[in-house]
Amino acid sequence: MKKIASALACIACFAILAGCSTSMPKVDKAASALEGVKSIALIAPREPWAYSVMKFADPGLVFTTLDIEVKVSDSQRQQGQLTEMLKRKNFSFSAELTTQIATQLRNAGYQVTVQDGPWVQSNQGYSLKFADIQSKADAVLVVAPTVMGFVFLRDVKAYAPTITTRVTLLNKDKTRTLYQGYLATGWKPLDAGWDHAYTAQTFRTFDAVLSNPDKAVASLKEASTSIANLAARKMLY
Repeated sequence: MKKIASALACIACFAILAGCSTSMPKVDKAASALEGVKSIALIAPREPWAYSVMKFADPGLVFTTLDIEVKVSDSQRQQGQLTEMLKRKNFSFSAELTTQIATQLRNAGYQVTVQDGPWVQSNQGYSLKFADIQSKADAVLVVAPTVMGFVFLRDVKAYAPTITTRVTLLNKDKTRTLYQGYLATGWKPLDAGWDHAYTAQTFRTFDAVLSNPDKAVASLKEASTSIANLAARKMLY
């Protein structure tokens, strides 16, 4: 019974990620938000416990309990396989994403320092309090990914390299939000409020991801670049 409950909870978690009615609490950048800002402290995200592999059920399809357990088990196995493959390739999604965003900020003329944040382990994830961030920069940028990996897109019937992340720009004292956006590339959550950048590279099956590690890593780097470009457009201009 515990296995069944765990499986159902995992499926429910995926359903929340897919979303259908909740609006995201965005904070659009005001015209004067970056006035006087010359330096930005970029708080790097932590590496995920496991990279995501997600394939949502077809709408209207009803699973038996056994079906759900099998699908959750498959997803967990695939996540482990993907995580191990990326470790063998010495690829860090978090490091790549941080580097790409820092590059965009520097290209826009800002002085950027990348630092670890006061992340606290929370279940199989991380959280942090803005007030605990130590920085002397004019502004602080916190990048908090929620999905990093591959998600099956029903419309193209293929796995797409995917990042979904919340990006928050704070003033020097971390008391005011200058910008907060929800950004995605590859799979786009259905919740209102997500800004999305399409990705060109896809894989027909998850086996195709595993059998082409160099291509898979290259696609994840492209996804990081897409998110960085999208963040720059929304946050800086």
